Parts: sequence; structure tokens; C-alpha cells
Amino acid sequence: MNKKITNYKYLRKNFEKIIKNILYYSNVNFSSKSVRFLTEICLKILEEISSKIGSLYEKNLKKTVSEDEVLLVFSELGFDKYIIEIGEEKDRIESENKKLENIIF
Repeated sequence: MNKKITNYKYLRKNFEKIIKNILYYSNVNFSSKSVRFLTEICLKILEEISSKIGSLYEKNLKKTVSEDEVLLVFSELGFDKYIIEIGEEKDRIESENKKLENIIF
């Protein structure tokens, strides 16, 4: 189950689009090489997170990952600096989802 992504072609193009859109609002020009470099960094980080979570879940035979477990993996990979901000974003998304559920049902 712990597979490495070997073909980034499709993912790379999508990430490049996302990164270009985000960087557009920074009022700084980024070279094409910088955008490609950031794309590779994002893909590697996601691969590391996926690999780490996959290893944990193979041991415990679980199939569903919770948000808190993703935060735990972020911490284990040394991203403690971002945990609070990511946790706040998680809370904001959960709040928005509850509002949508109330509207729908």
C-alpha cells in the first residue's frame, strides 16, 4: 500500500497552476525555475506525508485518516511551526462545513 508516486506529470502541471496562482498575489515575480522548484518541494512534502501516514496505517490496519492524525504527521516531519496555523484552518473548514450542513438539511 505504501507506493511512491513515479509519474508526476499530471500532478506537476496542476501544482504549477496552483502555485502560479498563489504567487501571482505576492507582488513578486518568480522565475519559471523557481515555480518548478516550489512544485517539486510541494510534491515531495506530500509524498513524505503520504508515506508516513501509509506506514502508520499499515501497522494498525486502518483505512481512514483524521485531520488530527495529519497534524501529528506534520509534527513528526518537523513542521511544528505550522501546526497552529493549520489547526486554525482545520477549525475554520469544520465550521464552514457545519454551516453548510445546516443549510442543506
